[in-house]
Amino acid sequence: MLKISNEHLKIDMDNSMESLNVSIAAAIIMYKIYKNKRKCF
Repeated sequence: MLKISNEHLKIDMDNSMESLNVSIAAAIIMYKIYKNKRKCF
């Protein structure tokens, strides 16, 4: 997936967590996008 993607993202996690499931990762990314867009207005 990394080779065919145009952009890469990194989600910082607590050391006690090994991984995130895809729905949690998507929710975090959508929240960050929403939060960044609100800063523009």
